[in-house]
Amino acid sequence: MDQKTALNILKTGRNVFLTGAPGSGKTYVLNKYIDYLKSKKIPTAKTASTGAASVFLGGQTIHSFCGLKTKETLTAWDLEAILEKEYLYKKIHKTKVLIIDEVSMISSSLLDSVDLVLKAVKGNSKPFGGVQIVLSGDFFQLPPVVKGGGDFSFAFEALSWKNADIRTCYLSTQHRQKNDKLYEILSEMRSGNLQESTKLELKSRVGVKPKEGNTTFLFTHNSDVDRYNKEKLMNLKGRVVKLKAKTEGSKKHAQFLLKNILAPEELTLKVGALVMFVKNDPEGRYVNGSLGEIVGFSGNLPRVKLQNGRELLAETVSWSYEEDGKIKAQVHQVPLRLAWAITVHKSQGMTLDSVYADLSKVFVEGQGYVALSRAKSLDRLYLAGLTDKAFLMHKKVLDFDIQAKKESDKWNKIINNFSKAKLQTLHEEFAGKTASGVKLATDEKTLSLLKEGLTVEEIAEKRGITLSTVLSHLEKNTDKLVFENLLSLQSLLSGDDYNKIKKVAESLSWEKLSPLKAKLPRYSYDQIKFARILYFIRPVPK
Repeated sequence: MDQKTALNILKTGRNVFLTGAPGSGKTYVLNKYIDYLKSKKIPTAKTASTGAASVFLGGQTIHSFCGLKTKETLTAWDLEAILEKEYLYKKIHKTKVLIIDEVSMISSSLLDSVDLVLKAVKGNSKPFGGVQIVLSGDFFQLPPVVKGGGDFSFAFEALSWKNADIRTCYLSTQHRQKNDKLYEILSEMRSGNLQESTKLELKSRVGVKPKEGNTTFLFTHNSDVDRYNKEKLMNLKGRVVKLKAKTEGSKKHAQFLLKNILAPEELTLKVGALVMFVKNDPEGRYVNGSLGEIVGFSGNLPRVKLQNGRELLAETVSWSYEEDGKIKAQVHQVPLRLAWAITVHKSQGMTLDSVYADLSKVFVEGQGYVALSRAKSLDRLYLAGLTDKAFLMHKKVLDFDIQAKKESDKWNKIINNFSKAKLQTLHEEFAGKTASGVKLATDEKTLSLLKEGLTVEEIAEKRGITLSTVLSHLEKNTDKLVFENLLSLQSLLSGDDYNKIKKVAESLSWEKLSPLKAKLPRYSYDQIKFARILYFIRPVPK
């Protein structure tokens, strides 16, 4: 599928899995769609599986967006706590499109938790609460990280994925290796049919020393990277220049940026240092992954000579943390890092001019593939070590990829048979339905059913949402409720129970439920929340 067709499918509002080999243009399509959504004023959440990937996208991690902290699975109490946080509720409630980048590192349990949170907040039993979900990434790359090791399951194995009627857009045009031999090798790896002759070709690169002076060494472990870069810098003579990042805005969000941008908080440089740009230049002078050498300084700003011979001044740029289209924090730093070595993990998403990789310690399927696919061509790929595990691709991914290509071919034919007029209509229908200012009924539906005489339990069942979500809708509309009617339309709480909870709450506070629950262990969170709703309805009972 080409990029234009994928963009046309995205604009219809369908749930989409955007994939393709490294260099096929996934990020380009994603950014084009984000620009389109912004132009149509459609509330969009830009997230990713990792902090670094989310910063590159200009968003936040999926854990942060959903209020999951470090959790992958949710208990009823966890969900209750998320719904209690007003800022989370408001942010999620108004989201119409959710983008999750680097989806290969999202586990099935995490994706199912995202689905649960969206359904609860939206009060909508449709997959992902009726939000358009856009999943982008390549499952041949790094898989989910499991704490303490052990088995993992991919996002495509999640029940929420299977229920979401996802359209696969498999981008087929290659913009990185093009017709180079390396592209053929990577294609064989993706097919699970790596020939012995191909393995030998890769093994022939082991021990070949880089011809270019500016070559990035890829290690599988952080300790090796730090050691190598430190040694290289210390071996250079000349004055040391230290560039300290500056921050503004929310301290919490600024710290998140500092932790996840690839430029260090304090960048230490010398003339002769090998460096890498870690951001795309709007003027196109460099891209994320461009290599160069420090050849001097103008004041404290470094002058970098790129591999193409061009020399430029590396000026300070900004990284922003955005929520709801507003900048919460910014970090200002020169977009460079020492580049004698980086980890395979951090290289994901980059195109490197020249790669020198040690793949003798590969410990998971996909790690070798990520390292190899960073290079532009085979003659710019150098291997310090290689193990057969570097060739391995996960069996589940190989099987899924076959189906993904078939699905993509199907939707490619369907969408390309649509007339321009039909496509335009579909795009306008989605944009008109989801733009800011168009309120989709959620709590209003709950109130209307209440007026029809349904109990709160019946409303939850009829709408396919949790009782806690129904109560959240009621709590937002206490000015429209009558105490006596509401008390009769439930079996959660008797009048005596209400008075007992009320007595304790008036001695503490109604603000948070947890302290009340500790004092009233025989009552559930839903019962205490319902009592709070009753308390703030006027008139209160005599």
